[in-house]
Amino acid sequence: MQIVSTSTEDTAPLRATFAKADFAWNDNIAWTFARPAANGVVFRAETDEVVVEKHYTLEPQRYRLQFSVVVQNKSSKPLDHSLLLHLYGAQDPEKKGSGFFSYASPT
Repeated sequence: MQIVSTSTEDTAPLRATFAKADFAWNDNIAWTFARPAANGVVFRAETDEVVVEKHYTLEPQRYRLQFSVVVQNKSSKPLDHSLLLHLYGAQDPEKKGSGFFSYASPT
């Protein structure tokens, strides 16, 4: 069952962007994929100045997904930024009840 979907790249869940950053960041940057463990994946994007990694780890039998973001400065000077993680959602006004993290209404 797919409970997270998107119709465009601009509304992709947990998309990382930077507000007021001291470095250039292209929203269309290519991400590489690595599987460091059977229960985890890492997506990595790199520019001349920064490396950004998104780590996802599944907790077996807990129905929980751990998520962390690492921003590494590759330059020799301090870089200021404001990391933004985007999470888009839609609510069907015809369905009552449920919550932010629910994928189906209980009614």
